[in-house]
Amino acid sequence: MFPNPIHVYIASTLRLPNDREGVTGFMIECRMPSGKVETRAPQYCHLTVATPDSSRLKTIKIALNHIRVESEVVVHLDDDRIAGLWTMDMPRRWESTGWLTTRGGEVKNRQLWEGILGEIREKKLRVTMEADQECRYVKMLKMECRANRK
Repeated sequence: MFPNPIHVYIASTLRLPNDREGVTGFMIECRMPSGKVETRAPQYCHLTVATPDSSRLKTIKIALNHIRVESEVVVHLDDDRIAGLWTMDMPRRWESTGWLTTRGGEVKNRQLWEGILGEIREKKLRVTMEADQECRYVKMLKMECRANRK
């Protein structure tokens, strides 16, 4: 259905739960029907009052906003938590339960997850997420994020 997936690479300086300020970057790469690979220049978001998860979720939403056509999208992350939640289909499960956790609490980052699901539905994207810390682009973004810290 989608012969050439779009790849989104994301990395952040935010690592620990108590980290609140940092830089998160992304870049987008796709193979054109001609076979040429096009890579969008990296973009960086200087975030304050953001947790590691919220910084990556915000960046995923921003990156998906740049995709204009129905396509398959592979998101490569420098962290395995969000990729794991996505693989277990947790955002759709939370949505079906009114955004409540199994213990009855409110899902953290609900608005960000809702925004991502909205982008996916609106643009008819098929998204997979994977932790890929060894990817050359993820490593490059991580290094650039550290250099872009204010």
